[in-house]
Amino acid sequence: MKEIKVALVGYGHLGKWHAQKADSLASLYAVIDPIAENTERAKENFPNIKTASELDEVLSEVDAVLVVTPTKYHFELCQKVLKAGKHLFCEKPVTETYKQALDLGKLNDSNSLVVQVGHSERCHEAIEFIKKYETQTSKSKVVKFTRTSSFKGRAGDVSVIEDLMIHDIDLALLLFGSPKTTKSFAYKKYTDHYDYCLSELIYENRSVFIEASRVAIDEIREVKFHGDGGELKIDLLNLEVSSSTGLNKEGIQVIHQESYEKRDHLYIEQEKFYQAISDKSDPFVSLEDGIKAMQVIEMIKKDLLEYES
Repeated sequence: MKEIKVALVGYGHLGKWHAQKADSLASLYAVIDPIAENTERAKENFPNIKTASELDEVLSEVDAVLVVTPTKYHFELCQKVLKAGKHLFCEKPVTETYKQALDLGKLNDSNSLVVQVGHSERCHEAIEFIKKYETQTSKSKVVKFTRTSSFKGRAGDVSVIEDLMIHDIDLALLLFGSPKTTKSFAYKKYTDHYDYCLSELIYENRSVFIEASRVAIDEIREVKFHGDGGELKIDLLNLEVSSSTGLNKEGIQVIHQESYEKRDHLYIEQEKFYQAISDKSDPFVSLEDGIKAMQVIEMIKKDLLEYES
C-alpha cells in the first residue's frame, strides 16, 4: 500500500510512533507540526518527507491524513480533511464535543471516504476471541472496567474521561451497545479537568461500571464480567484471561487461565486503515463509533454537572 500518500499532523509523544507505522505501511509524504523543533526531528528521522507548519501546505498533495494532535484541534483539522476529500484517521476522542462529532458525521454523509477513529484497545487479541467466553459475557449482570495509573504529567488539556475512560467506553459500546442512561462521580486533583471518574452505564439487564483514574497508586487495565453464567476477567495490562463457570467433582470452583500475545496496536489500526482505503471497505473503527463514544461522554458530563450543581 505504498502508493497511498499520507500526511501526519502532530509529531509529539504519540505522533512519532504513528509516523513510524505510516512509513512502514504506506508512503509517509509529510509531517505537519507548528513547533519547528518537532518538524526538524521528523526530518531527521525521515529525510525524504516534506515538513510544514500548516496542513494547507500539503493537503492537496496527499491521499490520506493522520490527525494525532491535542484533542482541541481535532474538529478543525478533521473538517478541513473531509472538505478536501481526503481519507482520515483521527486519534481518539474524535472531537471535543458530541455536537462537533455529529457535525463531522454530516460532512461524510455519503460515506465516500474512509474515516477511522483511533480506538486502539479493540486490537487486543482478547477482544477478538471474547466470543469464546459468550456464556460469561452474555449472562453478565455486572461488568466492571478499571483503568488506573499515576499522573504522568501529560494530556492535561482534557479530562480523564477523554484521556483514559474513552477506551473502555468504546469497548462497552462494542460489547453491549449504547446504554439507556448513566450515573457518574468525578473529582479533580492535579489538573483543571477531572482526574478521576467512576461511571455506571445502565442497560436493560445489566450495569457496566467504568472507573478511570490518572492519579492512582496502582496501574490497572482490566475488565471483569459477573453473572450466573460464570466469572470472567481480562487483564489488558498483563495479557491474561481468567474464567470460571462451575465446580469440580469435589465442589471446588474451577478457574481456568490463559495468556495471549502482545500486539502493536498502532500498527494494526493503521494497517486496517490503509486496507480499507485500498479495498474501498468499511473502516475498523468507524466515525459512527467515534460519535457514539462522544455521546456517552456527553451523558457522563451531564451527570457531573447535575452532581456539582
